[in-house]
Amino acid sequence: MFPVPTAETLSASTKFVMEAAGLAPRPGGPPPLPSAIRYVLLIVKDGRSFDEILGDITRASNGTAMSAPPLARFGRDGSVDGLRTRLSLHHLNVTPNHHAMAERWTFSDNFYSDADTNLEGMHWLTVWQHLMRHGVSYARFGEPFDAELPDTERARRFIAEIQEKYGGRGSELPRFVMIHLPNDRMAAPRPEAGYPYRESYLADNDVALGRIIEYFSSTEWWKQMAVFVTEASAEDGIDHIAAHRTLLLCAGPWARKNSVSHINSSFPGLLKTIFRLLGVPPLNLSDATAADLSECFTNGPDAAAYKAIAVDPRLYGR
Repeated sequence: MFPVPTAETLSASTKFVMEAAGLAPRPGGPPPLPSAIRYVLLIVKDGRSFDEILGDITRASNGTAMSAPPLARFGRDGSVDGLRTRLSLHHLNVTPNHHAMAERWTFSDNFYSDADTNLEGMHWLTVWQHLMRHGVSYARFGEPFDAELPDTERARRFIAEIQEKYGGRGSELPRFVMIHLPNDRMAAPRPEAGYPYRESYLADNDVALGRIIEYFSSTEWWKQMAVFVTEASAEDGIDHIAAHRTLLLCAGPWARKNSVSHINSSFPGLLKTIFRLLGVPPLNLSDATAADLSECFTNGPDAAAYKAIAVDPRLYGR
């Protein structure tokens, strides 16, 4: 339910809806992307909505965000249900690294998973073949691992493999690197494995994300890198805008500082942006016609390193 708009506000409200829904004309082509970006890191998580993680971030330096703080159950003032087996926890930051990244760089408040597919269900073989045809190297991590493996252990193995294969001074990292961190989908508590609450899995996911960004921000590749963080879908979350609205973070030296992107976009738009950064043409009509995310970038880089933030040890202690 919402109040009926007055005649004086109707025009402005209609304009807002048209722009937010991606229906307002956008003359000209997309703006150029920083030519210095050579490497793209895509971190795919699993199943959360925008509001339940970042819904408590209501403003950025460039304006307000379409947020709903009461729905941010995994935000800075989150709560954890003990399910009658242990004490519930209140007023704790469940996802400190997600929030630190969103407030340091750029996040989208208007990014959606596709209605009938998700990033894990996409035909990635087609994407890999597309990159190969155009001479772009790539690497994908995280799929063969044990389903019960902590995301922090996935991150450790990922970093170790990157160091082993490409860690020599002057070594060439694959231009497109992708890793899957699925533990934010949550599961039943397993105190003996370090998960005393369902939300402990999400905290594990947050720590893993922070450690990966910390590692890459200390490498020689960082100054030429763009990082995207998103969810495979939004199927496990709730959101006040739409059931398919999900998380998208854009990080790295070339990402705008403390900025929110309002461009209505989705997975094809993300792929379009990645292809543009890698100098690859569109794969098909979906990404060719999608709204890209070029407004997330700036020509004034800041290559300062990122330091991962620990979560509350009562929630997760690895």
